[in-house]
Amino acid sequence: MNLKNRLSTASVPSRTLMFVAVNTIGAVLYLFAASVGWVEPELADIPGASGGGAVIWFLFAVPVFFLFFLANIGTLVWACIHRFRNGGWLISKWGWFVPLIWLLAALLDFYQHGA
Repeated sequence: MNLKNRLSTASVPSRTLMFVAVNTIGAVLYLFAASVGWVEPELADIPGASGGGAVIWFLFAVPVFFLFFLANIGTLVWACIHRFRNGGWLISKWGWFVPLIWLLAALLDFYQHGA
């Protein structure tokens, strides 16, 4: 099979698309919850300015992150069990975008908290 045929028949499974889409929505929810503690734009250039305290961040953002973390661990265990039983992965290689999505969300959140 040549490269053109492989690319035309290659598709992203709907489970993987749903997995990535749900995690993207989760990362947006996390950023929305974390934005409560971000530094206001007019204070961003002031040395020592900081946003809301760690308690506020912990109350709003951490539950969202923790919920999706547990769901992703559950999905990983489910995919590994399926791989062991049937020899195939339920989540394609595109599922590796999920850790990247969460890493970018966390980096953006920490950047917005100020110094």
